[in-house]
Amino acid sequence: MAEEVQKELFEEFKSKPAALKRLTGRIAHKEKRPVFYLSAENAVVIATALVMALVLAFALGVERGKRISQSPRVQTIPKEKAKPAEKPKIPEKPREAAEVKPSAKPAAGPYLVQLISYKDKAKAEKEAAHLASEGYGAFIMPSGEWFQVCAGGYETFGGAEAAKKNFEKKYKGCFVRKK
Repeated sequence: MAEEVQKELFEEFKSKPAALKRLTGRIAHKEKRPVFYLSAENAVVIATALVMALVLAFALGVERGKRISQSPRVQTIPKEKAKPAEKPKIPEKPREAAEVKPSAKPAAGPYLVQLISYKDKAKAEKEAAHLASEGYGAFIMPSGEWFQVCAGGYETFGGAEAAKKNFEKKYKGCFVRKK
């Protein structure tokens, strides 16, 4: 029991705890490394991947938008390709009003609805005759090697637009144009 002494009362025991306190103080004040360390190379790789992901998301959004808004497209007439070793063509005379061959007499207004185009003139005439028999002012307008079946001769653009909505049930992609 003599060995059980209160050490804080005696000087000889005080030096050791002070040394321990200094040692624990040094350990406690050491700089701590961050848990998540990001090097410059890793930051560049992550930024590049993020930009690529954003570009991909944008491209997919554009494609989705195209699918959603699928409106009828106007079909363009393909240009003739120049054929080598062909005789030069004689220029065609300018298209006059007499060349527009109506199946039924068109009205006098400047707006019409272009319904469909055929390369075969017989098909175009047959379609125009069918429309004329239904009471529409249908006629054919030649354009190069194509024959455009048109209807109308409306005085206002609004009137032609209303007729176009009626024709769209049968002719997808029809559109209003001026004569």
